[in-house]
Amino acid sequence: ITGLLHPNETLNSVLNEISNQKNVAILTETTSNVFGKYFNRSIDRIIAGIEGDEVDYVPDLLVTVGGPVVSKKVKAFLRENKPKAHWHINASNDTVDTYQSLTRIIPVSPEKVLKFFTGIEARSDYRDRWLEKDSSLQKIYNEFIEEIEFCDLKVFETVFNQIPEESQLQLGNSTVVRYSNLFDQPFQNKLRCFSNRGTSGIDGTLSTAVGSAIVTGKLTTVITGDLSFFYDSNALWITPFPKNLKIILINNKGGSIFRIIDGPSEIKELEPFLEAKHNLNAEFIAKTFYLDYSFCENEIDLVESLKGLYLHKKDKAALLEVSTENELNPEILKRYFNLLKNVS
Repeated sequence: ITGLLHPNETLNSVLNEISNQKNVAILTETTSNVFGKYFNRSIDRIIAGIEGDEVDYVPDLLVTVGGPVVSKKVKAFLRENKPKAHWHINASNDTVDTYQSLTRIIPVSPEKVLKFFTGIEARSDYRDRWLEKDSSLQKIYNEFIEEIEFCDLKVFETVFNQIPEESQLQLGNSTVVRYSNLFDQPFQNKLRCFSNRGTSGIDGTLSTAVGSAIVTGKLTTVITGDLSFFYDSNALWITPFPKNLKIILINNKGGSIFRIIDGPSEIKELEPFLEAKHNLNAEFIAKTFYLDYSFCENEIDLVESLKGLYLHKKDKAALLEVSTENELNPEILKRYFNLLKNVS
């Protein structure tokens, strides 16, 4: 399992070599920044799909590299179905026992150690078991996304289809980074993906994106939720403001994550104190900072707005605000995961 990683071509090459071995399954996340034909990209999707058959997917040896992992489903899966051994490879020699099964820390850069894992022949269908399950679930997703209403899931599908290949992507730290792990496009288009993971607060998402766009000089897209955007809107004051930054604001009128996770969604304090429900939009913030601004609330307008963002406005900083329904979004996400659980 690969967690948060900076792009590393040497590591990526070694992981691809290892993935040729049929006794090894590789699970990655959007912020791992690794790309390979035999990698499993959507961890939450596949963990939901193996419910009831977990024993067929439990590893003998779990090897982890990189920083935090977003997926709560894989954490629960491996805590309940512990591997015989868990090795964490980390040059800094510090780690958290995320899966509650840690047996060894290897304090070396992962690419220097993993090269010794290559070229091992083994009669096994373990890798293909994961890949075949993932392929069947992808077909389920393809049908589901065509049928659903305009919602956050549909917005991410549409956005990821339009972001240019190999560009920089900054992801909001709450709902946004979780949604990003449900899609293959960031992986297929080799997007370089970053998020302020760690303490997992909304602070600084926009500021980080502005700084990244200035330093790299590359086309940079930041996808952010409304609370993260409004909280950090003074980042738009930075001058000179980078023309290569595109801001996609998904406004579902509050902290949507609290309608998705178990517990908070069931309590009466949800709207005023956790979700912080509001009726704000970003139009006048954009005008204040002289940002090109557009707004949409349906799929057709979103596709056209994204084309404009990356074609007609490619040489100017721009803000695209997308409005979705806060109560519909978690309902559709739950329908999706329930559908995956019922796949045999």
